Amino acid sequence: MHRNIITSEKPSPPRGGGRHVLVVDPDPGVTELLAGALELAGYRVGTAGTSAEGMIRLAQLRFDLVVWGGAAYGGLVKGRPAPWRFLAGRASPSVWE
Repeated sequence: MHRNIITSEKPSPPRGGGRHVLVVDPDPGVTELLAGALELAGYRVGTAGTSAEGMIRLAQLRFDLVVWGGAAYGGLVKGRPAPWRFLAGRASPSVWE
């Protein structure tokens, strides 16, 4: 026996709520996978293939979060990825892979 359940509840909004995330990784497969998953979760996503390209995007737009892939650092500076110096004065939280 099947029941038809009618509910007045609205579906919940996407978790990302339109927040803007920048994904920086030199591997297009990784970038595509992360960007696709984040978009499905309701985030707006920008991508960059190098740390230099990521810096340019950060200078152009405001992001709520930056995800830096391991190979996108371009080297370490005093134990921290090179982009850290640029980001130190910015409000965008960063995730280092």
